[in-house]
Amino acid sequence: MSPPDAVVQAWDALADHWDDQPRHDALLGLVAQHGCFAWAASQYKTRGDDPIALRQLERVRKAAIATMFATASKKPENERLPFKSSFIVLLIVAILTGVGLIYLQFRQPHSTQSHAP
Repeated sequence: MSPPDAVVQAWDALADHWDDQPRHDALLGLVAQHGCFAWAASQYKTRGDDPIALRQLERVRKAAIATMFATASKKPENERLPFKSSFIVLLIVAILTGVGLIYLQFRQPHSTQSHAP
């Protein structure tokens, strides 16, 4: 998928003004607005070890991560503990079993041994 014309035009304008930081800032703003971070990163990578390209590549990476975190959706409550209801049922069964065992322990008559003289 190719980026919008405005982004491509901003990139093309950088060729003649590579040292102009405000143009790089404007490009990054357009990239963030249109969500074409991968395209911008690939364009900067074509410049190799150019210090400006490397700095801008890092800025694109950070902007992409920030956008990802800012637009991430929160998990609904019911997805956080998918087995919550099963756990509650198991806990109730365990408690009732314990109460039943205690009841049976006290219900049985105590055996008394008589000592023969």
